[in-house]
Amino acid sequence: MKCDVVFVQEHWLAPFDLCCLDEVCHDMICYSSSALTESIAKGCLRGRPFGGVAIFVKNTHAADIKLVKATARYIILMFNGTLLINVYLPCASTQCRDDVFLDCLACIMNDI
Repeated sequence: MKCDVVFVQEHWLAPFDLCCLDEVCHDMICYSSSALTESIAKGCLRGRPFGGVAIFVKNTHAADIKLVKATARYIILMFNGTLLINVYLPCASTQCRDDVFLDCLACIMNDI
């Protein structure tokens, strides 16, 4: 693979399945989070899975990466003084979309 960094959104994995991403590319390390934690905590997952973000980074850069924050909607990495932020913003059909959108941006600003 010629990419040093790959951003992924909508992987649809539950927290206990995030390890599957580690098998996608053996010369990359994966930082990931699930959007299904709350849904699964309520019981059986019903309906279609949703969300989830991940950032793959070449193993050769692993020593230069620091995980700043991983949440259901975003992951922030520090890479040689540069912030890498992968964000999954709410779609138009999300209930209270504007509130979720603003809350997500405010949380990112707080974390950086």
